[in-house]
Amino acid sequence: MTTKPDFRPVPLDRLVGDPTYQTNLLLWLLIPSTGAVVEPILYKVGYRLKYLEPELPLPLEMINDLAEKNVVHRQEVSPDLLISSTDKDYVTLECKSRMFGSKVQPGSGNSQQKQARSLLLLVPQILASAINLQKKDVASNHIVYLSRHEPQHPQTKGLQELSEELQKLNYRTAPFGLLGLEAVGKKIILRSGYKPGQLPTRLSEALGKKGVLLQQVTDDFTDPRPLYYLPWLPDTTPDDDEYSHSAFEQRIYAAAVAQIGPCRPPCEVVLEVDKLLASATNNLYGQWRSPIVRKRLQKRTIDLLKKSIGKAVEGTLIQSLPAPKGIKFEIADEKSHSHIIEGLRKVEVKDWNKPLQPSLFDQEDEAE
Repeated sequence: MTTKPDFRPVPLDRLVGDPTYQTNLLLWLLIPSTGAVVEPILYKVGYRLKYLEPELPLPLEMINDLAEKNVVHRQEVSPDLLISSTDKDYVTLECKSRMFGSKVQPGSGNSQQKQARSLLLLVPQILASAINLQKKDVASNHIVYLSRHEPQHPQTKGLQELSEELQKLNYRTAPFGLLGLEAVGKKIILRSGYKPGQLPTRLSEALGKKGVLLQQVTDDFTDPRPLYYLPWLPDTTPDDDEYSHSAFEQRIYAAAVAQIGPCRPPCEVVLEVDKLLASATNNLYGQWRSPIVRKRLQKRTIDLLKKSIGKAVEGTLIQSLPAPKGIKFEIADEKSHSHIIEGLRKVEVKDWNKPLQPSLFDQEDEAE
């Protein structure tokens, strides 16, 4: 029997501040309803997913000008999602456990402010260039953060101050807004109306003043996390998040079993890592633009399979292949075939951070 992820109920007030949950929530909001418990508000107002974690570089001329003016920024920024509508209305989405101010607090780094400045500079012309489109192909771009609802704090004041700072230096900035997640009893509500700031008109009108009920948990024993489209986000998921790690691993094993199962020994099996990842991420893997993230996902997939298959049938020679291929190995007989299938179905992964196998990619490659 396959080992399942930890499904202990998670307190809703903690869940709404979890960036992995937030990112998956945005995906649920973008995908037509199939009977799931999440209201697909973004899909209903016309938005579709463009990219996951796109790398959006600022123009070199702007980078040099910012440096001359001692403006701390990121030369390239990777928001969590980029979505768009058929009328060329773009929204750059970034998830945060909590919002931040314009000034760096004692004991904290300045990564939030650096990222925010670069996001705010993504006016339509700059965004179009970053994703290799013509200026006419991007009519508008809003910077929208998703975070927990904390009305006791001026949650968007920091963004306003950073925007004004850039405008005083004669830079155009994109409009910004905030979507807030609030846990009310057994409900998760999506809030809007944060000032200063503005959302795209179609989204603001759909949410209204009272917000939208996204989820309602029926009892204290039901895990409030619906199926994660992306169970593991390499740059977001904490190392101690057993739920996400285990869910990702089990999907990889299930995808591998689906490919290995029909094989009739003796046979050679080639498991293509990109196909496995497409299955494990509900066909969203292809939307990842970051080559570094893609390599980390590929590496983790290869490591997991090599360890598990090698444990199921000792002495199996497993050859690594360059992506989009993954690994190649031979199954000598029905007994070995059964042991591999059983091993992948019953495997229990522990010690997430413990090295598994040498990397599919050399270290120089991974650091690019």
